[in-house]
Amino acid sequence: MYIMSRKHSFASKLSWKVVIITSVIFFVALATVAIFGGRIMEKKADDYIRQTMQTSILDIQGRLQQTEQTAISMGRTIEEFQHKGVMLDTARCFDLMARTVTENTFVKGAGIYFQPYFYMKDQKYAGIYVNLDKDNENLIYEWDSNESYAKDGWNYFVQEWYAQAKAEQASVWTPPYFSYMDNGEYEYTETFSYPLKDADNNFIGVLALDFSLDWLKDRLMDLRPYPNSNVAIVDDSFNIICNPLSENPYEGSSLNRALIPGLDYIFTGEEPLWQNDEEYSMMHIRKNGKGAFCILGQMFNGWNVLITCAHKDVFADMFRLWLALLAIAVLGMLLIYFSCFKTINTAAVPISQFAEAATKITDGHFDIPIPKVDSEDEIQDLGNALTYMQASVTSYISELRMTMASKQRLENELDVARKIQTHMLSTDFPTFKNIELYASSTPAKQVGGDLYDFFVTDSGVYFIVGDVSGKGVPAALLMAISIAAFRASGKKGHSAQDIVSLINETFCRSNEDMMFVTLVVGYIDAKTGKMDFCNAGHNRMVLIEPDGKATMMKEKTNVACGIMEEYPYEGEAVTLQHGSRLLVYSDGITEAENGVKELYGETRLLEWAQAHGTGRISSDKAVVNLLLGSVGNFTAGAEQNDDMTIMSISV
Repeated sequence: MYIMSRKHSFASKLSWKVVIITSVIFFVALATVAIFGGRIMEKKADDYIRQTMQTSILDIQGRLQQTEQTAISMGRTIEEFQHKGVMLDTARCFDLMARTVTENTFVKGAGIYFQPYFYMKDQKYAGIYVNLDKDNENLIYEWDSNESYAKDGWNYFVQEWYAQAKAEQASVWTPPYFSYMDNGEYEYTETFSYPLKDADNNFIGVLALDFSLDWLKDRLMDLRPYPNSNVAIVDDSFNIICNPLSENPYEGSSLNRALIPGLDYIFTGEEPLWQNDEEYSMMHIRKNGKGAFCILGQMFNGWNVLITCAHKDVFADMFRLWLALLAIAVLGMLLIYFSCFKTINTAAVPISQFAEAATKITDGHFDIPIPKVDSEDEIQDLGNALTYMQASVTSYISELRMTMASKQRLENELDVARKIQTHMLSTDFPTFKNIELYASSTPAKQVGGDLYDFFVTDSGVYFIVGDVSGKGVPAALLMAISIAAFRASGKKGHSAQDIVSLINETFCRSNEDMMFVTLVVGYIDAKTGKMDFCNAGHNRMVLIEPDGKATMMKEKTNVACGIMEEYPYEGEAVTLQHGSRLLVYSDGITEAENGVKELYGETRLLEWAQAHGTGRISSDKAVVNLLLGSVGNFTAGAEQNDDMTIMSISV
């Protein structure tokens, strides 16, 4: 009795097709939205990052300019007094410096340092400095004189903030540095120096304001446009001034690129391709599937604000939108699937009835009534076809009885096929000059798939040994095709490589059952002993040399014939010494099994060949029969599971 087996219903399959088509349309639309949406987001990100750059520069630059204006204003006041012949005494200088420090949040220290013997005729060193103690908010007053120089050796004349202002005769900002505090700590500092001049425009000293940069890290962190972006300060050589993402944000002489997302892509030894405009330099970086926006803006004092933002942060909102749309799409697809399934399943009820009727017909109930359908569509056509099938099956049963009668005739034909196969395998083994040959093939079934053949030319001998996949009549027919192609091509003087290629083409053209054949084709020149051969996926040949040494030949193994049309088969050549013997065989020899499923194998074959070398057995026929006997003794009566073919050739 036939039992219907159904993995997927018709309604399920059709519903899935509807869902797949709808999904493709949706995802194409989603991809289009993603592309154009990404461009819009990129434009908005550009504007937002530029706005952040402008805010950052204005914020940081404003604090620096405030300090600069304070120093310039105070310096001009001191110069005006000096031009009038009034020199501020030490107390008034200290008071002026103290008010400057207390009234300016970011000025941590202020000082006036004079040229040698200008402020006091007996003092080479004359410096007045006031700074704010961060721990207790107290002012610290320092007087640098000859005595202090003698005590600690501090020479302000060689300090960069003094020497540069004197050399350039102009206001200067020093590069940031770490200033040692009285509490033993270091503070990140930048100094603005204003050169003081007398009425004759002669240099008389420097007014210096120390500008604290400890606030810079926190401020840069606040200015970041996105959570994982970075706002850093670098100089014109991209040395670090402040990188807030570093463990030591103010330390290091060169920029640590790993701490600034995307920056490493810019400095790879190539010239950065900046997108320059009037204010800032912009660059979009894409590498290894990752991207970042990078913008560079210059400040008045030579500093650069560098902002980097990874694409994953910039497009985070869009990614979340895509995920939401994707979730909606999945839910929509499920809704479409179940709606289609219910609708189609209802419409397919008659089809299920037809399937049940067909099942009963196959069980022998040929008179079962077929359901009537008046839908005037394909389902009605199916019912009519089933009715026609019912009548046809009844007629077929009658014909089958007659077919059974012809079965015996088919068995007789198989017997004829076996005889034809036997006659196709050559049994006349002549001796040609100094070449002797003998072969034998024992099929595992009534009609086997192993083959061998050979023929003699004026100068040598062609031979072939092969194994067709499968057994029975199909294998025998393909065997016949192989032998026919071998004889036709070989008699035209073709090489072994060309013969194998011809057999492969013939197989591929007439191989509807996807069968294949492994084979070895060779030609031995009787005069020189040179053997031209080509192995198409077959067992390696065994060479027994004149001294009795037996080895497996090293051969180029091509694919079997019938697998790949126009495969480029490679042939090769070897010269056989006089007195050598060649054993060509099918896998039925090496894969013969005994009662415990143990294989005869290549090792036993080589041991047997070594023990029965060329000098021990003079007849190739005896070699073949003895080897078959060895295999038979090994299998010890076990059922033969494959055809066994052996060819022995002596040179």
